[in-house]
Amino acid sequence: MRRERIQAEVRVSELGRDIDRIEAAAGAAGRLAMASGLNRRLSEDEVADLETLARLGFGGYLEVPFMNIFHDLIADEVASKANAWAKFQTAESLGIEDEDAPEEIVYYLGLIDYLRHGMDENATEA
Repeated sequence: MRRERIQAEVRVSELGRDIDRIEAAAGAAGRLAMASGLNRRLSEDEVADLETLARLGFGGYLEVPFMNIFHDLIADEVASKANAWAKFQTAESLGIEDEDAPEEIVYYLGLIDYLRHGMDENATEA
């Protein structure tokens, strides 16, 4: 009985973390939905919301895929440059400590890295 109680407590804790992730993803997606189609450079808060979605893995938490959200916010020309930039980024170059980070998330974080740094005129493009 004690073991079952401990397992139940662990599961409740895991569910609590899942709820936090879902709420963070929903909040970020909602804020980004308001910015879509505005055809302007994203604010740092909006870029941070994109990063939140990417880091959460977004797939299990949102009905709309990350790339659809990204393309709704970013002009095609910028998205193309971000794509080229992201292809050459690694978990290490992005400062991701999780060696087992999924390639998909590393790629999305590479896109966000371009929005933060690659768009600077003085940045070296990949």
